[in-house]
Amino acid sequence: MNDGSLTRLAREHARGLLTEAAEEARELARADLVDQLRRAIMAEALRAAAAAPGEHPANTAPGVAAVDDPAVDRTSQPDRSPGHEPAPANEARPAAGLERCLYAYAITDRADLDFAELDGTGDGLRCIGSEGLALVVSDMAVSDLADLPTDEITEDGPLARLARKHDDVVRVAAGQATVLPLRLGTAVADDDAARELLHSRGESAREQLAELRGRREWGVQFLPDDQAKGVPDSTPTPSPAAARTGGSPSGTAYLTQRREALAAEERRRRDRTVAIDRAHDRLSARSSASVRRSANAGVLADVAYLVAADDEAAFQAELGHLAHPLSASGVAVRLTGPWPPYSFVSSEEG
Repeated sequence: MNDGSLTRLAREHARGLLTEAAEEARELARADLVDQLRRAIMAEALRAAAAAPGEHPANTAPGVAAVDDPAVDRTSQPDRSPGHEPAPANEARPAAGLERCLYAYAITDRADLDFAELDGTGDGLRCIGSEGLALVVSDMAVSDLADLPTDEITEDGPLARLARKHDDVVRVAAGQATVLPLRLGTAVADDDAARELLHSRGESAREQLAELRGRREWGVQFLPDDQAKGVPDSTPTPSPAAARTGGSPSGTAYLTQRREALAAEERRRRDRTVAIDRAHDRLSARSSASVRRSANAGVLADVAYLVAADDEAAFQAELGHLAHPLSASGVAVRLTGPWPPYSFVSSEEG
């Protein structure tokens, strides 16, 4: 074959080769941009979470106790429940000029609760009853509540300590009565203001207490399990030619491998999503209600389930049955709880 023939062949194939390479390059560029955007969004979300008043260490202080690990350090586990967000600006607040106020933890259906098990931290806790409801409160200096630092992220800071006590009190109350947890930072001026709060929210509170009675919150986190059986490895496999020569694949071969790896990763994400949705449907059938919560980094999905006491064994057994099919799709599960119904209280109460 002479030079002229080679030139003609080159001309014939060059355009198609360039088109194919351009298509593959665009696909790879798109994938890289998607990955960069994903990382930027995550970074921005984490930055905003650290700066927002509703996302400070108080959310991490009370913690999540894993069923299979009762020794989990509660100060280091994430708690994204509504009960641990600061009260909004229009929430019940003591009047300006007061030196003391009543910090409010929860609305309950009983006024005879016992907080002795809190080992001293329960001193001063009491229930103010009115119209068949009760508000769990403790005396507090207004300055202690007003001067809480929201820009210091420390596990031992005053905000974290308040959040831990808030959670402890709500948990003890929930062990004796049905509770509607109030948001972190809720306070009223005095006993009369507490009764007025119960009166103004009475109808809604009674309806919610009736819906929550005999039920507890359980959390299920769906986590990536890349070591699970059946999960494809996203690392490109060297081409036969590269394997024979022991060198790196050619540019076209690399693009092909990269495209296959991206397709495998997309299949893995799709399989995980389908598996989680199916598991969620089955767990929902064993619960009274469910709420999908915003998931932390590294968590595929975080769901709270409201489960009746008589159905808790069946709910946990169902989760056990789901472990194998979820693992086959690259998903592990973590069960947390039981909790007071933080995720199932309306914003009016929470």
